[in-house]
Amino acid sequence: MRILVFSCQVGSRTASMNVATRNAVEIAHLLGADRMVWHTDRVTTPSSGYDAIIVPYFNQYTNFPLLRTFLTDTQARVVLRTEYEQVNIGSFFEPWIDIANFDREGQPNVNLNLLMSRPPNKAIRKTHGVVYYGRMREDRVSALAKYCSHLDFISTSAKNIKKWKAAGISAKFTDSLSWEHGREALNAFRYSLYAEDTYTNAVFNNLANRWYEAGVCNAVVLFDRACLNTILKSELAPHMDEVMRYVVDDGLSMRAKIAEMDNDWPLHLAIQKAWRVNEPALKAAMIEQVRDLIAAEVAKRKEPILVA
Repeated sequence: MRILVFSCQVGSRTASMNVATRNAVEIAHLLGADRMVWHTDRVTTPSSGYDAIIVPYFNQYTNFPLLRTFLTDTQARVVLRTEYEQVNIGSFFEPWIDIANFDREGQPNVNLNLLMSRPPNKAIRKTHGVVYYGRMREDRVSALAKYCSHLDFISTSAKNIKKWKAAGISAKFTDSLSWEHGREALNAFRYSLYAEDTYTNAVFNNLANRWYEAGVCNAVVLFDRACLNTILKSELAPHMDEVMRYVVDDGLSMRAKIAEMDNDWPLHLAIQKAWRVNEPALKAAMIEQVRDLIAAEVAKRKEPILVA
């Protein structure tokens, strides 16, 4: 099965790669697929075209003219959905299937966020305390309002800093974290705040990327209490007695918890690392689930196709 993962946008590669780009790189590697992520990537298209094309994300910056050059009438087309928000997919890409990271009636829930899981980086000296990072989302303002003045930093793009401020969030802002492989800026932080949308707190959406990114960067995670529904349905459920030690309600309780953990921070990092021992197996199972879903769609679109 010949697969192309396409996430090429207008522009060039930067160290601060967005999560869709990182997902594209990782899933292409794990599926043994060709990759068209940056304009420097080169692929040799099979004579009969690709059996399947995977697009991790669509937005206004997607290189649509280049994508069209890889389309054929008989291939499977797949969109990875790691967010419940609707994305604007042009009719030219029809018919496609979603492989989604959240609960939907009659559809499989695939934990695509495991793509961000990998063995931790080599430990470095921590120079900062607690950070929250991510783009501005209307549905997350109420959660951030409880913590913003007590965070060391909120990391986001310049465009999103303006949006957070306009929504009434007052904090010490910094630019988007760098996600250069092995040199991620999150490595410098001891703690990462886990807070999510009010919608996500009610409708299961798997653990967010920030949980897996914290594991890679040796950061201890503090969970907003509103996220307990997500945690209870996730792979952390067997560890709930311990997880509750890291649940906070607002900025003051977060600061009190940090003051307590600072007395033996390595212990708390070790506790959370122990919750992650099954991540490699979960990630491998997720990739096989994705492979099976793609193979089933390929079989519908063009028969016979030999699945590797």
